[in-house]
Amino acid sequence: MTHNIGGKSNYRFKANLGTGYTEPGMGELYYNWEMYAGAPMGIDRARLGYYWVGNPDLKPEKSVNFDIGLEGESRNGRDSFRINAFHNRIKDYMTTYFTGYLMDFHPELSSDGKWWAPTDMIYSFKNIGRAEITGLEAEYNHRFDRHWSTKVGYTFLHAINKSDPTMPRRLLDRPQHKIDLGVTYENAGWRATLWGNYYLNMLDSNSIANNGNYYDWDGEKWHYNFHEGGTQTYEKKSFGIWNFILQKDLGKDSSAYIGVDNILNHRDDDRAFQERMYRIGVNLKFGADSETRDLTPEERAARTETNNAILEKNARFIIPPFDVEKELGLRVIGDYRWRWNSFTGKVKPSEMRVTTTASVGSAYKNYLEKAEHGFEQRLRAGVDARLDANTNITVLGSLASTAGVDTGTDVAQSKGLNHARLDTADVTRHAKAWDFSLGRLTEPMGVTGYYFGKEYDGGRAVWTGKRTQVRLGYGDFRRSTGVADSAYTHATTQIFLRSATREEWLGYRDLYPGGMRSGDIPDVPNYISMIKDTPGFEGLYQRLVKVGSLAEEKQIIDEYMDVIRRNDPDAYEKLNQHLFSTDWELSHDDFVWYRTTVRDEDGNIVGEYLTQPTGDVYEALHPQTAIPYEDRFNQEKMESLARAAWDDAEPQMETTKTETQYVRSWGLHEEGEYTFTVDFYGYGVYNGKETMVESDRSSMWGRGYGVPLNSLKPGDFTTMTKEEAKEHTIQSVWGKSHYRSVYGVLPLGEGFYTIDDGLVAAGDKGVSELAQSFIGSLTGNDIWSPEEGSTLPLHLLGKEGYIVRQLGTVLEQDRIPAIKQAAYMQVRHEVMPNLGVAAFYLRSLGGNSHTFHAANGTGNDVDTFDTLANVVGVGARYRLTKNAALSFDYGANFTDFGRYMNGHTRYEHTSGTSTFDIKGRERGNTPTFWVMRLDVGQADMDVAGSWNAFIDYKRFEHGSFFGGNGTESLPDRYLDGIKSFTIGAGYVPVQNLMVEAFYTFGAKGINTRDTLYGPEHFHLGDYARLQVTYQF
Repeated sequence: MTHNIGGKSNYRFKANLGTGYTEPGMGELYYNWEMYAGAPMGIDRARLGYYWVGNPDLKPEKSVNFDIGLEGESRNGRDSFRINAFHNRIKDYMTTYFTGYLMDFHPELSSDGKWWAPTDMIYSFKNIGRAEITGLEAEYNHRFDRHWSTKVGYTFLHAINKSDPTMPRRLLDRPQHKIDLGVTYENAGWRATLWGNYYLNMLDSNSIANNGNYYDWDGEKWHYNFHEGGTQTYEKKSFGIWNFILQKDLGKDSSAYIGVDNILNHRDDDRAFQERMYRIGVNLKFGADSETRDLTPEERAARTETNNAILEKNARFIIPPFDVEKELGLRVIGDYRWRWNSFTGKVKPSEMRVTTTASVGSAYKNYLEKAEHGFEQRLRAGVDARLDANTNITVLGSLASTAGVDTGTDVAQSKGLNHARLDTADVTRHAKAWDFSLGRLTEPMGVTGYYFGKEYDGGRAVWTGKRTQVRLGYGDFRRSTGVADSAYTHATTQIFLRSATREEWLGYRDLYPGGMRSGDIPDVPNYISMIKDTPGFEGLYQRLVKVGSLAEEKQIIDEYMDVIRRNDPDAYEKLNQHLFSTDWELSHDDFVWYRTTVRDEDGNIVGEYLTQPTGDVYEALHPQTAIPYEDRFNQEKMESLARAAWDDAEPQMETTKTETQYVRSWGLHEEGEYTFTVDFYGYGVYNGKETMVESDRSSMWGRGYGVPLNSLKPGDFTTMTKEEAKEHTIQSVWGKSHYRSVYGVLPLGEGFYTIDDGLVAAGDKGVSELAQSFIGSLTGNDIWSPEEGSTLPLHLLGKEGYIVRQLGTVLEQDRIPAIKQAAYMQVRHEVMPNLGVAAFYLRSLGGNSHTFHAANGTGNDVDTFDTLANVVGVGARYRLTKNAALSFDYGANFTDFGRYMNGHTRYEHTSGTSTFDIKGRERGNTPTFWVMRLDVGQADMDVAGSWNAFIDYKRFEHGSFFGGNGTESLPDRYLDGIKSFTIGAGYVPVQNLMVEAFYTFGAKGINTRDTLYGPEHFHLGDYARLQVTYQF
């Protein structure tokens, strides 16, 4: 009911009484689905996921609704208001709710393990028997002048659950207060609006109170925060969202807009709010409106005849370059094109572009395969002048987001109009059946124009007969051809600079590279040195070998400590704690030796060994102590510790000890019971080449090292006096060690092994005991695990200046050279009105040489080509109906260059390994191309309401295509060596405005391309393009 107050139509009282009925949807009744999975949020918290379960017992919602209101407008129309009070009584009110139960997709995990794969909260739908919603709405609008206006709105809600004790009294997702604010500016078809909505005191159904959406660690155990299976409480929220939109009317029935939603980037993961989003688009209205006037039959017939003539003229198979019907005079021409490009891709580590022997050079984009999207624009302007009956001049220039032809770029790097180009400079002279042109000319080749559809600089002569046309041309094609952004890559051998690996930086091998046993470490009784020498690069070990003083050693270790500190402060502290604040054995060389005799259970001697101290003597010589970092480089303090240790051990040195033990998994002998007799041998140093092995399986061998006595050769052992041995021991606590470590693998049964170490004479490879412990602490990932423990070159070391000069494989992006001088001929012939056939020939001239390199072993094969293009193509078009046509093109490039590009790299691969040896490039067959396209309709910017749609399949082998394609839907990257499908459509809502959309899918490489780890078959992401063109 509506009542005009005081009889005035601009003040009204309204009252309504009604009923409502809402059926539950299929999803609410039956659909079970995971909205999104849970995920860890840190080391002590995980966010639970959301899983929805339908409720087949849901009942329809019924309501009785009352509202009364007052609304009005001022006489001058600058103000308006609306106030409304309402009350709704609802039976079986439908609501979402958290059931209090969980969906566990990993029941096999313990409570600790569920942190990385958390459960989902189960949500469902239910009826609340009785609910009431009472509220008040108020809105006020004011126009300040003809440009500026504002709006303010307020809503109060009292939404109450009247019957369900398991649900909160207030209904979920119903804010108690809502405030709406907005301001609008309008001028000459432009309209900008900024508006915000505030929601206050809303119970959020997706947010369980007391951090109920999380799985937390409290320091002792993991726990949930909600009431499992019980009555749930929900978090009360208040928030605001601001948005902006700018619109421009293009005509009575069309407008374009650009806007920003959620300007302040309000985030709420529970409600899955979209982050700040930019949107751009076009609004179009179709059909008649109140201002539409029916055309008279004569007007309708005339318009139809004109449009059909335009479309038929453009659809002809043979079109002369000179329009004899054109009137004399000069006309300003131009257009503005807005384009949005987007293609899908993959998510790969952006920095994983180097191995120890290979690097990604210019092929980085092809390695990354990253999805991209972007906006670009182009503004063209020029003149089209008919000077006399037989002469026409067209000049057209452009400002664009892309440099050069637009087909050379898949997504523009710039959005502005910052690249200028001359698109057309065409002077054409008509002479009977001939047309002669000079300048920058456009010349589509083939029936579809896909092969080439851009411009060249040169001349052209065209003869047009009744049913045949011959086109001859010569010129420079370099500004429109060439594929610099090919999806193909090839391997070359080059010297490149890369970061050092951790092993190279340390100058020492990792015992467990990548968390697994290194295949370089042999099985016991063989041992291998862990020193890693890298030609042209000195690691830590190699630098410490050369130091001549403690000061030099400290300077180098300080440098390495600083690198670790900058990269990972926690690891730096952990390393300090590990090396300098923890009790460790005092490290030094031992110069006390023993004869160890080993007897089996029957008393037979099974071995005699020259061994170092074990047991009590070893423990006395190597006491547990923590030595601060600075003290490690204090010669006096270190020597005092070693002297005290020697004095403590000396009374026990020259003794004999016998003990029987059962020894397991021993590398020297079979497992069993053995009797060890240890006799003092003397003081001295071992200089031999045998590995002194160690075994902690027996306390009688302990941490000592030894070699078989029968292996000693003259000069292998140099004797000393006790005093000499003592001085050597004291000096070795800070000086360079007489020995260095080697390692071997001791199998312990199927699938099990351990690492055994040994000592060999260091010679000129010795470093201090501190250096050995420092390097040993940095191998493996226990203390420092840079870049997730990667064994590849480390980016952090490159930034720190640790660079290795490497001869190896460099992946380069294929590049199809631009054609410079070329001549062509095209012939078209209409066999019948609905069937036309064509052929074209393109030949590059000028003898320009192009050299290509392909890796072969440690060098490159070099090939040089003088002729790029010798292309022959044929095609046909068949008009199925007046508005439908089927087109076809086929061709081949008959040059050595084409066959070279259509080839592939030869590899020799060892099965079961990741090793691919490169053996040069193998040429392929003559590269061909072909296109099949079906068109329906014809969109022409001079004909409002015209439209078109098409689908095509195209296959261009690598080496057949030179860029500058005429598809309008794709960049050259998506044709060079690629096969794909494209669908597209265009529509002209009003004269001079065209909207087009294209989508390419199934884009696959025809040949393989090279990677860091051998060849690969590849595909490109789906490519979408939306563009709007306005012609003036």
